[in-house]
Order: sequence, then C-alpha cells, then structure tokens
Amino acid sequence: MTSEQLKGKDALDVSASETIASETAASETAANETAANETAASSKTKKKGKKEKKPKKQLTEKQKTVRALRRLITKIVIVAAAAAILLTWVGSVAVCHDNNMFPAVRDGDLIITYKLGGYYNDDIVLYNMGGIRRIGRVVAIPGDVVDIDDNGGFYTLNGTMPYETIYFATRKAKDSTVSFPYTVQEGEVFIFNDMRDDTYDSRMFGGVSELEGKVVLLIRRRGF
Repeated sequence: MTSEQLKGKDALDVSASETIASETAASETAANETAANETAASSKTKKKGKKEKKPKKQLTEKQKTVRALRRLITKIVIVAAAAAILLTWVGSVAVCHDNNMFPAVRDGDLIITYKLGGYYNDDIVLYNMGGIRRIGRVVAIPGDVVDIDDNGGFYTLNGTMPYETIYFATRKAKDSTVSFPYTVQEGEVFIFNDMRDDTYDSRMFGGVSELEGKVVLLIRRRGF
C-alpha cells in the first residue's frame, strides 16, 4: 500500500472517530437535557403540592374550650335521651319506703324493674295504686280464681292451696268491697303483700292493671 493510500485510510479513521464522538456527545447532551427536564418537572410538582396544602389553623384556648364543652353537652344529651327511653319503655327505678314485702324487699332497698314481657305468679312487681308506687307479689293472673279462708288463715288458687317458701297467714281485708272467690280479669293481676297482716293490696282494691314492671334487680342499701 502506498503512502497516499495510508494517508487516505488514516483520514477516514479520524473522520469516523470524530463522527462517533460527535454522536456520543449529542446523545449525552440529550440525556442530560431529558434528566434536567424531568428534575425540573418533579420540582414544580412538589412545589405545587406544597402550595396546595394549606397549613392547619391553630385553635385558640377559648376555641378549644368551646369545642370540648360542645362534645361534653352532646354526650350528656345522648345519655339522657337513652336513659329516658329506657326508663319510659324498658324499665324503671324505685326505692322501697315500706316493709310490706319484708323479708324479700325491705325499707330502703333500691329496685330496678323490667317492663317488657308478661307477668307470672310469684313475680315481685312495682305497681301504681291511687297515685302511689307500691311493691307486691303476683299471686294470680288473668283467668285464675282466688279465694280466702278466714278461719284457716290461708288462700286457695283455682281450688288448691299454693306452695309458698315461707308460709304467711292470709285473711281478708276489713271494710273491703272485694268479694271472694275473685276471678282475675284480663289485663290485671292479683297482688298480695308478703307481710300478709298488711292488707292494703288486692284484698282491699281488687285486681291491679297499672303495672310498672317486675323486679329484676334489688340493691340492699341498709344492713337489716
């Protein structure tokens, strides 16, 4: 190969190298520009997000107090409403002020009653008679026939003497218009006091219809 041919070949190699270098530089420049554009866009997005997020407004002590009071009042109203519904439709609370149901219920005992459901013999119930709340024991329900033997001091239910854990002598009430045998009418129950000497119960006024629930919980507040 002649010297002229060698020179031509060298010139071609240099030209190719320059072309490759130029293309590489252009590629690197384009990549750098793309990365720069992406970085700028990301930065703008972050700045935009930061601008859109508003800082929380700090509450003053007065505003905090007002908010706390509102929450407390709301809770009180909700609790009061729930208690009113329970005491009106579901149950009631009362304090015994007599010993007419001694020893089962004593003077000073706190009782809680349940109004839903039916009433059965031997249930202790809270009832209203003459505007006064009283406590007594159901001895007969609708359809039952109650009779009292004054001489023997016992009562019969549907012709038989019912079993009682503690025997109580039972006699009729004096000056009462209730006649025996007595048939309990629909919607009422017949009630005795456990202290049978206290005859102010169904022996005096007949069947009871104004019932305020049967006793489901008793809290003894005195130690006798």
